[in-house]
Amino acid sequence: MKKIKEFLVDWGLALVIAVLGILMLLFFSSISANEKYDIYTKLLFITVVVLLVISEIVDGLSRRTEKGRRTAICAIIFGLVFPVCILVWHDETGIMISGTYLWYAILKLISYAVYKIAKENRQIVTVSEMKALEKAADEAGLSYLEMMENAGQRVVDLMADLRLIGKNRAWVFCGKGNNGGDGFVAARLLAERGMDVKVILVEGEPVTKDAGINYDRIVGMVDIIKLDESSDIKTIMSELKEGNVVIDAIYGTGFHGTPSDNAAKLIDFINSNRYRERVISVDIPSGLPGDGFTESKADNSNETHSNNPVDKAVHADYTVIFHARKPIHVSKSFEIRDMFGSKKIVDIGISKALKQK
Repeated sequence: MKKIKEFLVDWGLALVIAVLGILMLLFFSSISANEKYDIYTKLLFITVVVLLVISEIVDGLSRRTEKGRRTAICAIIFGLVFPVCILVWHDETGIMISGTYLWYAILKLISYAVYKIAKENRQIVTVSEMKALEKAADEAGLSYLEMMENAGQRVVDLMADLRLIGKNRAWVFCGKGNNGGDGFVAARLLAERGMDVKVILVEGEPVTKDAGINYDRIVGMVDIIKLDESSDIKTIMSELKEGNVVIDAIYGTGFHGTPSDNAAKLIDFINSNRYRERVISVDIPSGLPGDGFTESKADNSNETHSNNPVDKAVHADYTVIFHARKPIHVSKSFEIRDMFGSKKIVDIGISKALKQK
């Protein structure tokens, strides 16, 4: 069933458009030059086209990006022009219009195929390979601090594309590692743009050098809340309102094991409120392992157990992936794929640095 569901998600819309495009062409071809349309036939045909256009609008808007909005606008324009053409013209003109729509359907199918092939051939690196790339880039002159700055900037760039900057408040949940450092950079850049920012230290102050440097830069600049074992998560998060933006920078791709108590509580809170706010994960939704899940057989049992339950990971609306996808990003599990929301691979300067090496 999962395979069927994944197929319908990836290919369903394009196949529907292609089939209906062929039916439209056959419909027009079957009408003689002297035959008139009755009003019911026109309305039925226009209804089919309108449904196709609506599907395109929904497809475009669901991406919540500038490109998606352009897709929706083009579909709206097409939807306004097409019924007018059908009402005014018929016969050969109708065949021409129908054929144009069929070619559009075919091109959409081709674009889906090209996208799938390109997606499968895109670079995938393991967590250890990513660390090696970062080390090589550092040796080539791009410091870890600069990579962290670029990473935070890319998160802010996505927010700008989504027109989320300046709307209500940004809640930045930061761990104590370099993923949290990326969050500190994003918090600083958003504050510099005048956005109300609140930083939550999920596991205390940072323990890595570069994250510590970026933490010092936001002290006194944004509101910072340090969680401890006695922290009341619900009280702290009571200020979270509809429309707020949540930046998930708790755990990075190197995470494995079980989230801390505070992290687990926050992850549950974020997931239970995700329809009220936009959730953007930094590189990976916190709680997922970068190299994917490892499965093992329990002793004296035929049941397969996962080393980290999916329900203890952040369910994001968007995931900003740095440099290249990791194995978890290309998981075959529909449930895990859904955890990322819309994925965007961004450059943090590694490729350029390695080329100049």
